[in-house]
Amino acid sequence: MKELIKAIVKTGTGSFLTMIFGAITTKIIAVVAGASGVGLWSVIKQIQQSGVMLASLNGNTSLVRGIGALEGDAKHQFIRTVMLIFFITGLVVTLSLILFATQISEWLKVIPAHVVMLMAIPVWFALARTYIQGCLNGFRSIWRLAKTQIVAAAVGAFVAYPFSAMVVNGNPSGFVLLSAVSAAVGLLAGLHYLRKINGFYPNLWKAQYWEFSAAKEFILIAGALSITGIVGVISSLIVKAIIVRNGGLVDAGLFEASWGLGVMYVTIILSSFGTYVLPKLSSLGEGGQVSLISRVTKLTTIVSIPLIVLVVCVKPLVISIFFSQEFLPTLKMFRWMLIGDYLKISGWVFAMVLVANRYIGALILSSVLWDLGLLLSVWLSYEYSMGIELIGFSIMALHALSLAFYYSYIRKKICIALSRKLLFIWVLGLILIIFVSTITWETNVVNWAQLSMFLLVSCGVAFFALEVQDKLVIGEIFRKVMKKI
Repeated sequence: MKELIKAIVKTGTGSFLTMIFGAITTKIIAVVAGASGVGLWSVIKQIQQSGVMLASLNGNTSLVRGIGALEGDAKHQFIRTVMLIFFITGLVVTLSLILFATQISEWLKVIPAHVVMLMAIPVWFALARTYIQGCLNGFRSIWRLAKTQIVAAAVGAFVAYPFSAMVVNGNPSGFVLLSAVSAAVGLLAGLHYLRKINGFYPNLWKAQYWEFSAAKEFILIAGALSITGIVGVISSLIVKAIIVRNGGLVDAGLFEASWGLGVMYVTIILSSFGTYVLPKLSSLGEGGQVSLISRVTKLTTIVSIPLIVLVVCVKPLVISIFFSQEFLPTLKMFRWMLIGDYLKISGWVFAMVLVANRYIGALILSSVLWDLGLLLSVWLSYEYSMGIELIGFSIMALHALSLAFYYSYIRKKICIALSRKLLFIWVLGLILIIFVSTITWETNVVNWAQLSMFLLVSCGVAFFALEVQDKLVIGEIFRKVMKKI
C-alpha cells in the first residue's frame, strides 16, 4: 500500500500541474478566440490524437506492459523493435496527412488543406513523445515521466497567446504551431530523462533492429487495441464532423469545454494510478492481481468521492474560470458527465485487468460498443434537436454499462470479490454524488454553505473507508512531504 500511495502522490502532482498549464492554455484560447476558437483548437487536437493513435497502433499500453513484464536482453530487444514499428507506422500516417489533405479538409469543412498538411509535424513529434513516455512509464520512472508532461504543458501555456492571436488574425496554422512546439518540448525532455535510466541507451543500441518474438509480444496487445483505436478515431472524427456541420465551431467549442473539463480532473486520478498499476499488474499472478485491484479500487473510491462532489458543487465557477461565461450552456452536458465520471473511474480500474491479462476479445467489444454508443447519441441529439444534454446523459449511461461489463467479466476470470465494506462505501459514494447533483442541478452560482456541508460529508465517507494501517501510511507520507516543504 505504501508503494502504491507514493507512486500516486508523484504522478498526481505531475498530472495536477499538467492540468493547470493545460487549463491556462485553453483559457487563453477561450479569451482571445472565443468559443469558435476553442472549437477549432479541439479539431486540431483531434487530428493530432487520431494521427498518434493510428501511428502507434494504439500501442502505448502494450509498450508499458511489455517493458514491465520482460527482463534483461528481452526487454531491450522489445523496446528497440517497438521503436522501429513506431517509425514505420508514423511515416505512413504523416505521409497520408500530406497526400490526403484535400479530402480531409473537405470532410471537416473548417480547416484548409494546407493546415491539414502541416499537422504531419505535430503528429510526428507527439508520436515520438508517446514512445519516450511509454518507456519512462514501463521503467516506473514516474516522477521523470511527470516532469516531461509538466514541461510540455508549461511551454504550451507560455506560447498560447501569440499563436491564438495568429488564429484570430486569420491564420489557423497558429494552433498547429502551438501543438507542435508543446509536443517537441515534451519529446526533448523525455529524451533527457531517459538518460537517467541506468544503461538504457547503451542497451538499446546493442539490441537488434528487429526481433519477431518482440514484435509478436507488442502486437498481441497493440493489435487488439489498434482495432479499438481505429474505431475510436473514426468515431471521434465523425462526432466532431457532425457537431461542426450542425452546430458550427461554437457547438464544437461547448462540447470541447464539457468533455475537456471531465477529462481534466479525472486524468489526475487515472494517470496517478495508471503509471503504477499496469506495470505492476503485468508482473503479478492471479492472487497478487486480486489483492492489488482491491487496494486500488478502495483508494480510487476514497479519492474520487470528495473530488467529484467538489466539482459538482462548483461547476459554474469551474466553467467561468477555465473558459468564460460564454460557455455556461455546456452545464447541460457537464452535469450528467460528472455522475458518469464516478462510474468511469471504477470501470477503468477493472479494465486494467483486461489489458494486463490480454483479454483481447473483451477489450475490443467494450471499446467498440462505447464508441458506437457515443456516435449514436451525438447523431440523435442533432437529428431530433435534443441538444447536448442527451450527449451527457448517454456518456453517463455508457460508463455505467462499461463498469457492469468489466466487473462481471473479471469476476469470472480471476475470481475477484470486493469486500462488503468496500462495496457499501462505493454505493454510498454514488448515492451521495447523485444527491448533490440533484440539489445543484440548475444552479449557476456556487452556494458556499452547501459546498462546505457536502465536502464534510464526502470526506467523512472517504475517511470511514480507510483501514488503520492506511491512515498510518498516509500520515507518514504527509509528514515526509511537510518536512521537504
